[in-house]
Amino acid sequence: MAPKGSRLARQTLKNVRKDPEAAHQLADWHLDGEEGLVRNLSLWLRWETEAAERGCIDAQGALGDAYLLGDNGVEVDLVVSTKWFRRAALQGDAVSTFNMGLAFQDGTGVEVNFSTAADWYRKAMSLGSLKAMQNLGGLLDEGRPGLMQDCKAAVELYRKAIERGSVDAMENLGHLLMEGRPGVPQDCKAAAELYSKAIERGSVDALWGMGLLYDEESKDDHGILEDNLTTALSYWQRAAYMGHAGAAREIGRAYWLGRGGYKESLKLAKKYTRIATAQGDEEAIERLEEMTTCANCGTGDAPKVCGGCKNVHYCNKKCLLLHWRDHSDPHKPECTASAHSLAAAKKKRSTRVCTACGAHGAKMLCSDCLYEGDPKRKVRYCDAACQRVHWHHPADPHKALCGGCAYDKEEFESRVEARTERNTRMADLERALKQEHPPLA
Repeated sequence: MAPKGSRLARQTLKNVRKDPEAAHQLADWHLDGEEGLVRNLSLWLRWETEAAERGCIDAQGALGDAYLLGDNGVEVDLVVSTKWFRRAALQGDAVSTFNMGLAFQDGTGVEVNFSTAADWYRKAMSLGSLKAMQNLGGLLDEGRPGLMQDCKAAVELYRKAIERGSVDAMENLGHLLMEGRPGVPQDCKAAAELYSKAIERGSVDALWGMGLLYDEESKDDHGILEDNLTTALSYWQRAAYMGHAGAAREIGRAYWLGRGGYKESLKLAKKYTRIATAQGDEEAIERLEEMTTCANCGTGDAPKVCGGCKNVHYCNKKCLLLHWRDHSDPHKPECTASAHSLAAAKKKRSTRVCTACGAHGAKMLCSDCLYEGDPKRKVRYCDAACQRVHWHHPADPHKALCGGCAYDKEEFESRVEARTERNTRMADLERALKQEHPPLA
């Protein structure tokens, strides 16, 4: 029986025994379903393994990635992943050599050894790896067990990486100069210049660092250019829109305390703080608990909010009334509810919850979702800022499931085409039914 696939695929199959690159090519075709071959992950693994065993660098790197990430039907196995990266690295592959350094730095598949990680990074640098240069600079900048701190060498590595256009190196060198290190004096102006260049290239961390240069409260940890909280918050506001947890936390604090020209608003304070808590920011988690503490009894995570000012939390109506009758507390004279009926406090909260920050009353729907079931289950957001934050959150499955950003463009187009065909068939059926049963005159 003749083998399936195109003529090129059949010819490649004949050359497998002579050329390991042919086995790797067959594996790629089985993975992508090209050259008349059906997508088959088992055959991909078979041909990729055969090519890797016979010394194909690309196949070794592909298997290392697959076992590292659990892709292409392969279960995660960090030891096997490291084995394939090592074999490719020993043949001079720059990416696999960098991955070996990363493995020893993070302890994926091997024991943590920063000295060995630095050696692998140096080898990767000699092969032209920019990421290895940045990571080695980070290790020497901070100093790790078994690896002596060498800030001057770190600065040299950062500057070489910047010459090659590395935005991460601009951020790292800016942090180093802002804080100062042994052998490297503090230079806030130079740090600001580096941050400005990184901001022009879209760096979020540089916006955060630039804000720190104007924040007097953090001057004990690093140098500042001047005390200007308004300028600091302007940089952090931009960073918060781009999903930076620390910036969102500080903007929330500004709304909570009315700092830097921000009008005091518990609603907005909780909104931004929740953006930070969604990313695991511990300080934001503690602050959110403090924001939602009952003003009467001190119980955390109080669900009720004062119906007038919206800035004070209570456990229930009983706590609200007890606190309202406490004349020593300034809440009552300051609260706008004193001019309104207490019935406003019973107003129902909306069940439309923002998927990003958890705030109620979210009206904005994700415009790209292809979900056509119950509209109540669609993804909702407070505004475009929450949508951007949620969109770039690595732990949430929405991006992978949303039709508007399917990783596979062809898959997304096929889904849209299928939906269009279905709608067309339904329209044709309705026209046919109207022709068979015309309405009465």
